Amino acid sequence: MKSILQSLIEVTDQLSRHPEIDVLLKLIAKVAAELVETERASVRMLNPTGDKLLAIARSSTSFHLNPAVDFRYGEGLMGWIVKHQQTIRTGDAEADPRFAVRPGMKDTMGSFLGVPIIVGRNSLGVIAAVHPEKEYFTELHEQALTLLAGICAPQLEIARLSRLATVDPLTGALNRRGMEHLMTAAVP
Repeated sequence: MKSILQSLIEVTDQLSRHPEIDVLLKLIAKVAAELVETERASVRMLNPTGDKLLAIARSSTSFHLNPAVDFRYGEGLMGWIVKHQQTIRTGDAEADPRFAVRPGMKDTMGSFLGVPIIVGRNSLGVIAAVHPEKEYFTELHEQALTLLAGICAPQLEIARLSRLATVDPLTGALNRRGMEHLMTAAVP
């Protein structure tokens, strides 16, 4: 198994090679799962209006039957993390008063660890991991995810802003700048 330091060095190297936000988010979810030695990790980012956390990337299958489950800003464990810009590590997620019961959960949650992704004073999203065993996550796991979030935050912000410059946030369609970039890339 790779050490925490090896995983963080690899993700740092990969961040500079892949400027596309979708690729970055999948990489972060995969590395998060490796760092905390669990199957399920995810990255949720705030939508352009900042009122919802969208499920963007997962290391494995969704925890919910409906993988498109969103959390409003301040709602549930992840919404609380993004609102307060603080980590949550709980050994019994469903007993935590901040936990929001959602229909369609596939399993019991057990342990939960979530860290905010912060740039400056702004929350971008949350890196979270769950494990079926209660009291699973340690301080070392928390430190590893905190480092991962800190390493990834600036590059995610650059990728997010780049995407906003080329894609309409309401429709998801390419705007004029995005079309120009696409046409320039297509013409040899």
